[in-house]
This record gives sequence, structure tokens and C-alpha cells, in this order.
Amino acid sequence: MYTLYSNQKEKAHLRSSLSLFKSSSPVIDQIIDIIDNSASCLLEDNYYDKDFLSCHQYFYSRSNSIIPHRCKRIHFFDKEIPNENLIYNKDFSRYQDNYMGYTIINPIENGKIGRTLVRGDSDNHEYYLTCKQKYTSSIAGTEFNINCAPFIPKDRNVMMCAHAALWMYLRFLHHFYQIGEFLPSEIATNVSSCLGQQEFPSQGATIGEIAEALKSFGLKVGLISEEKSNLYFKNKEDFIFNAAYPYLEAGLPVYATARKYFILENKKKHECVTKKHLECNPAIPYFQTGHAFLLIGHGKINRPSKESLQATFKSLQESKDQQHHPCVVEYSTFINQLIKHDDKDGMYCPVSYNIQEPDHKDKNYVLSEIDYMVIAQPENVSVNSVEALAYAKRVIKDIEPTITSKIISNKNNDTAYINRELKRFCSLTQNEALIIRIILTSSREYKKHINQLRCMTDSLRKYYLSLNMPKFIWVAEISRLQDFFSENVCGEILIDSTKGRHKNKNLALHVPGILFESDEDISFIKDDTSYPMMIRQSY
Repeated sequence: MYTLYSNQKEKAHLRSSLSLFKSSSPVIDQIIDIIDNSASCLLEDNYYDKDFLSCHQYFYSRSNSIIPHRCKRIHFFDKEIPNENLIYNKDFSRYQDNYMGYTIINPIENGKIGRTLVRGDSDNHEYYLTCKQKYTSSIAGTEFNINCAPFIPKDRNVMMCAHAALWMYLRFLHHFYQIGEFLPSEIATNVSSCLGQQEFPSQGATIGEIAEALKSFGLKVGLISEEKSNLYFKNKEDFIFNAAYPYLEAGLPVYATARKYFILENKKKHECVTKKHLECNPAIPYFQTGHAFLLIGHGKINRPSKESLQATFKSLQESKDQQHHPCVVEYSTFINQLIKHDDKDGMYCPVSYNIQEPDHKDKNYVLSEIDYMVIAQPENVSVNSVEALAYAKRVIKDIEPTITSKIISNKNNDTAYINRELKRFCSLTQNEALIIRIILTSSREYKKHINQLRCMTDSLRKYYLSLNMPKFIWVAEISRLQDFFSENVCGEILIDSTKGRHKNKNLALHVPGILFESDEDISFIKDDTSYPMMIRQSY
């Protein structure tokens, strides 16, 4: 049975009948906003939801209270549907482009909002939703598609935040890797078996237990810890950002855990502080709380003026740690935030940089509080994002002595040309910084991208299209200042993702005018030009 709600009075009645009230929780507030801002809402009554049915079977059916096993589902449209009769008409399919998605209303108080598939409104916000899939729902026999990231809040009985974030991850990977579609009860049972605890009500879970659960579902798991951040970056925020960005850009979500620390001042008031503050003041009494959420996108690129960039680069070049080798700036430096699905804060929420930001609230977890990230890596990928970035920066740092040594022993007649181009490139890097962008991609997608580049020289394109690559590769795109503003690159390092801790991971290294092949042969690229960077089509 379907009931149509279009005007504000009708939608107010819909909210009241479902006991959806403002300030109940950030998630419910979001659903209320979607109801109010949609042109038409369609209520589907007596809906059998597989996710809630699994929770009902394993927990709620055993309760002394009588809890129904059927739910309600609300569909959202951004164009008004004139009458209910149209729903049963074949012309109803013309509203496909106006379909915003749906949410499940469960017959319980904790966890009233169930599985939610609504599109992210990235056109009107400052973010890119890079991790989304196409999902289908059926309304009276008419199928509608939604491009989104799946969302579900915890109910505190079958699922806590760790389980909810894991459900979101697995439901996304169901399409991404073509794995099974795991239900909440299966996830909670699996995690509790790793813990050796009672199954229901569910307890929390550590990052190690989440990683083990993912492995039990047949996935290869990579774990990145903030404990090693000081080996790669000056501050933890940059480490987290640069570790997560390449996976998000590849369309692969990142499961993140975060931890808050509070100073025990009195029984009513606690001050939120950083972990570093406690390390500097070990005598201060404190307590901590943990949380889990899913990173699914990032903010849009903030391109400052050329003058501002040049001033930034100059200060970097003058710094002590950047002397005598090229100054390298990570592309993610120009992105101001990450985007998450959080059962506590809601859908498509920005992750603030740190707790010092003016709009930060103690209850919201921020980038600097993330301590672990779990990535369900593609099969045979043994190099993570941090290792790929560190390797690419090391290659750029050693580019002059590396290629010069090969020029000496190279029998190619183009030695003089290669030497001249190398000196020109190295001279350039002493006057301005290079911007490096790391992405994980399949070799098939990369070759498809290369094949479509008409401004790339024929010799370079032919080399890449014929190059033997593993199924997945890391690509480190290199841009100069003028390239950055036109979204172009002047070179790249192709990194073998299967090499693990192998010292030489190069598949190919290309800088303006020079191609350094994986077999250590050097050739020159005549009339070499810049060309567009690899951008995901989901933007």
C-alpha cells in the first residue's frame, strides 16, 4: 500500500505519524530535512526489510515486548507527483531522474531509522562523493536507480557503531568486489565470535577484531595506524589525509576508528584534549571514548592564487628539510576535508581537521582523532597508500643522480638530448615545487584513460598501452605550477602494487622529455606536452 504526501501539511502529518521529531538525533534530523525539502514523499506500508528481519529474528523476536517485524519505507522525489494513481501507471518511470532514494522506518525506538539509500547532494555542497554505487528499488513494479553510498545507524542491541560502519562497508563492497550481501545479524555474530563474547546485545569491537571479521568474509585487509605518522609527516592530520585520499579517489571507502580524550575536571564537566596533550602531561587524570565511521569522499579542490602558491613553495624550499632536492607538495594539501557516513552524526558529513577549528564540537570526531584505518584492498595489492607516496617522493628526490648514472652507461644516441632535458627539469624543480597526486587504479582503467588522451605524444601513449602491468597499480601524477591550475600533469611514476617491500617498485618513470623504463632503459620523448590528470567519472 502506498500513500502520497506532497504539501507541507501532509508531510508534517507523515512525520508525526512516524514519531519523527526534531532534535531526537542528528540522523532523524537529516531524514526530517529530506522529507521537508522533497517535492513528494511516498510511504510504503508493511514493508519487509531484510536487514531488520535479520535483527528481529536474532534479537527482537525474543523480547518480552511484542515488536512487529514489518517496517515502513519512505521514497523521496524532487519533483511533485500529481496523484497516487500515477504510481500504478507505466508512465511512472518518467520520474527516474527525480528519484532521491529511500529510508526504512523500523518499529523500534533505538534504531528507528534503518537502511537508507539517498543520493548525496554534492552539486550543492563542497565535496566529491567518490565512493558510490548504483542501487535499485522497486515501487509498484517500476524500478528506480539511486547512485549513493549505503547508510545505516546503530540500534544499540544488534549493532553498535563498529557494526554499523562495517555493514556500510560490506554493503558497498557487495557491489564493488561482488561479494556476498551480509545482514546485520551475520555481521554482529561474526564480530562477537572474534571477541569470544555474548552475541546479543552486541558489544563494541576493536580495530583488530573488525579486521579479522573482514578477513572472515573473504577480504584482503590492510591496516594503517597513526602510530607511524611521524615517520612520514610532521603532523598526524596530514598523515591521515594522505593515507585515506588515494583510496577514496579510487572509489574505495575507508573504515576509520577514532578516539577522544577528556580531562576529568569534575563530575559534570570534562574538557576535550588531544592525545599529544596527555602525553606531555602524564599525571592528568583522563578517560577516553571510541567510535567508528566510514570515509566515502573528500572536499573539492581549493586552488589558491598563483602568487599564494609561489609564496608557499618558496617557504618550503627555504626550509631545512627541503634543501638540495626537489620540493614536493601532496595534491591532497589543497583539499580541506574528508566526507563520512557516521551513524552518530549522519550521512555525507564533513570531517573537521582538528579540535581547534571554531565550529568544532566536543561530541564530533575530527581528523586528528582518527587512530586506525582499515582498507579492503584488491587482491595481490601489497603496497599501501602511505608506502606508495613515500616511494614516489623518494624517486623524485633521487631523480637526477638516478637518471644521470644511467645516461653514462646508456648506449642510446639520444644521450645528449636526455641529459639536456634532465638538467632542464631539475633546474625547474629548484625554482618551483612539484605537486604529486597518488591514486590507486586498475591497469585496465589506466590504459583506458591513456588511450583517450589525444594530447599525449604517440610514442609515450604506445609505450603505456603495450606495457605489461599487474591488475592494480599505484600512479603518482606529477604536476608543475602551470599544470596544477589547468588540471594537467607533466609526468608520472607507475608503481607496481605487488612489490611489497621490494626496493625498486618502478614500472615506469616519465618526466618532461624523458621516459625511464622499468628495465632501466632510457629514451627521450620528442615534443612532450602536458595532458589531463586521471579524474574519476563519479565526480
